[in-house]
Amino acid sequence: MQDGLRTLKVLQEKKGQKVPDIREITWVSETGSTNDLARENFQKRGILWRCFVAGSQTRGRGRKGRNWISPPGTGLYLSIAVPRPGILEAWLPLTCAIASSAAIQSILTRSRCARPPSIKIKWPNDLYIENGKLAGMLCELADGSESPAWIIGIGINICTPKNAFPEHLREKACSISSATGCRVSRDSLLEELLVHLSFWLGKIYEGNVSAILNFIEKTEIMGIIQGSETGRISSHRPAQPDTGDQIAESRIIPQMQTDIRRLQSSNRQIVKSSNRQIVKSSNPLGITMGCPAGIGPEIIIKAFAANPEWLLSPPAVVIGDMNILKKASRALDIDIPLKSWVPGDPISGSAIHVITRTDLNAEDILWGKPNPVTGKASFEYVTEGIRLCLGKSLSGLVTGPISKLGLRLAGISYPGHTEILADRTNTERYAMMLAGDRLRVALVTIHCPLREVADSISTEKIFQVIFLTDSFLRNELGIKEPEIAVAALNPHGGESGMFGKEEEHIISPAIEMARGKGIAANGPYPPDTVFYQAVNGKFDAVVCQYHDQGLIPFKLIHFRDGVNLTLGLPITRTSVDHGTAYDIAGTGKADCASLEAAIRLASKIVEKRKEGP
Repeated sequence: MQDGLRTLKVLQEKKGQKVPDIREITWVSETGSTNDLARENFQKRGILWRCFVAGSQTRGRGRKGRNWISPPGTGLYLSIAVPRPGILEAWLPLTCAIASSAAIQSILTRSRCARPPSIKIKWPNDLYIENGKLAGMLCELADGSESPAWIIGIGINICTPKNAFPEHLREKACSISSATGCRVSRDSLLEELLVHLSFWLGKIYEGNVSAILNFIEKTEIMGIIQGSETGRISSHRPAQPDTGDQIAESRIIPQMQTDIRRLQSSNRQIVKSSNRQIVKSSNPLGITMGCPAGIGPEIIIKAFAANPEWLLSPPAVVIGDMNILKKASRALDIDIPLKSWVPGDPISGSAIHVITRTDLNAEDILWGKPNPVTGKASFEYVTEGIRLCLGKSLSGLVTGPISKLGLRLAGISYPGHTEILADRTNTERYAMMLAGDRLRVALVTIHCPLREVADSISTEKIFQVIFLTDSFLRNELGIKEPEIAVAALNPHGGESGMFGKEEEHIISPAIEMARGKGIAANGPYPPDTVFYQAVNGKFDAVVCQYHDQGLIPFKLIHFRDGVNLTLGLPITRTSVDHGTAYDIAGTGKADCASLEAAIRLASKIVEKRKEGP
């Protein structure tokens, strides 16, 4: 990676909340210490929330001045200067450890690592796998011209060989590759870490200790005792004296105990039940399980295991079958509790809550083998989710993959999710969109044979898709002046009628209609150039004339993390952008990245709708 500045959009600011905004990354091939680099840029230039990443460190350090071995190309070494979080700053080291643990666990769960190991947090700021130290955090206070800031330093051993450590540390240290056998990309781990770091630091700045306590209750933390009923936290370690500008353990424990008492006396949303924190349900997201014979059940288990905060924030429940989810959990060797739930029940952070719509015999359902029973079941999960969304029992719907073959075997004639949703919500004007961070495409025709596309498009249809796309970008994503490109149908945009007249007679009039309504729509653009322009930021979305015209470039860019959504519905609906993958169902190879992205986007849309236009 070359030295320099790169922009990474990790987290959007939420209205009314002081949420961390880590947008820029500065890469250096080598430095003495990334903490010193972040400190210098804060003290000289006032730079906050910029992530400094080094390929290696010559003077990397941990707590109490201990050396942190940082050989080139074998680890992730980064530092960020952040504002002082006020009354909860004693929680900073543990919160960074929680974020790092969640990020590594998420990457391992999504990788081909068959059985990701459990990551332990050693109080207050180290990560371990088995008996080997994997990562460390260092939080140091730095004076500034106006106010101090905390410098957060994180070091993670990705593929550090044993012989790179001093002899006395070789049995005490480990790396992700040596402990798990998994190969992890540094860039992927960095991106995942910044997402989790933004989320968990957000809890600190919001004054929300409850989410952290909930994580602690479900995580093995060495050297700490946490009493659920009393809210008491204590350490197995003897108290250490203050060490200059680092957060001293002698101050952490008393401050945490004070914070918990304050939380318990002031937070009326949390009640105790069976020593677990229970949050009263408020319109959770619903996630449909998809076809019971496909990968839907296992990507749901993986997504919740990798993102335990979703058990509570945003609250999400699964619409499906308890027996099949248990079967998927066993196949993945992921021990995560499941609990039946009905609208109005409280939601705890200790289990995946399931709206049980079917009671299938797991032995009768074979992975990768759809049948009339699985087709009917997957249809029922979707229709139940729609019903609950229309009745305001769910805030939105995230749909798992279903099989058109399964639907047909069950005698159900819908070609896919989009048509089911439109029919069951009585929506006449709707469109399918595929969305990612770099590209969004909306389709004029969807599941239509290629030979029928030219006869299926019309000026009215194209205008409606442009209109729905503009409304979504403005109202759901908050883009004030969206730019929309409209793709041509024929090669070279028809070449002035030489290769077809649809551009002149059908598509251009639709664009003019949209522009007459104040929509910034342009085109028709030749399909061989418009997607390149969109990916590079010229357009916020591309309206495509047929299915593969939009999905081929989209999946080239967003194969893992694309999201399918339906525009024009009275409810929020997102979906994975892949199918049931029957060929790998039950093997543990399925990637849950698209489901994770769909949940995040649905949550964002729900929050935006609450704010209003």
